Amino acid sequence: MSSTRTPGIRIDRNGGLIIDKEHRGIPIYVCLGGTDQERAEQRLASWQRRRVAKKSLYFSPKARSRALRG
Repeated sequence: MSSTRTPGIRIDRNGGLIIDKEHRGIPIYVCLGGTDQERAEQRLASWQRRRVAKKSLYFSPKARSRALRG
């Protein structure tokens, strides 16, 4: 398996791209198939942004206080 310029994106033996990364303790594994490098990087970045936004929602002090108030 060869790698690409972005850590966490690699090429499988058929030439397809795979995202195989651990981001903040959460494993990510997505087979992208025959897509280009830029699109794979965009997909990885969008997944990371969504994950960070979701975590910040769960762990922000305002969100916790709203959840406790019901």
